[in-house]
Amino acid sequence: MKTIKIALVTLLLLVSSSMVMHPLKMSTTELSYKEGKIIVKTKMFTDDLEMTMRTHCNTPTIDLVNIGFDKTATICLKKHYFNNFKISQNGKEIKLNFKKVYLNAQKEVSYVELESNRVNLARNLKLQVLNTLLFQNIPEQKNIINADLEGKGKFDKTVIFEHEKEETVKDLSFN
Repeated sequence: MKTIKIALVTLLLLVSSSMVMHPLKMSTTELSYKEGKIIVKTKMFTDDLEMTMRTHCNTPTIDLVNIGFDKTATICLKKHYFNNFKISQNGKEIKLNFKKVYLNAQKEVSYVELESNRVNLARNLKLQVLNTLLFQNIPEQKNIINADLEGKGKFDKTVIFEHEKEETVKDLSFN
């Protein structure tokens, strides 16, 4: 319960912080299981994402605030995301399909949405997540995942990935 409260406070700070000088280096991801599919929704600060994408794809012209997610930026985003966020079930990677990406009205937060093909999340199967989003350029980066693996509409597990601790794969299985 304490972890969930910390995650919610952190999320509130993430959304309310200004883009110019936000002290938090953090992303939040909601992972849910609905109608036999895993739904992934990630929120990241736009300036952090832009800086990482420029480095990851060696494309200094990416400008998310002024240009947005044009073809070049979207291709780069997919490359970064699919290299740094993976879900596995019993050691077999679950394919995620890109749905959409967009910015909030102030362009300070970027949202990425993906979903899997149909999967069966049986209770005895191990589900693991790799999350190194934005780790490439930001040593203090932390990535929070709030998971609703039982499809009940509430988070049943929260995990935090910390770049400094080099824990990049975590178990999200439930009992």
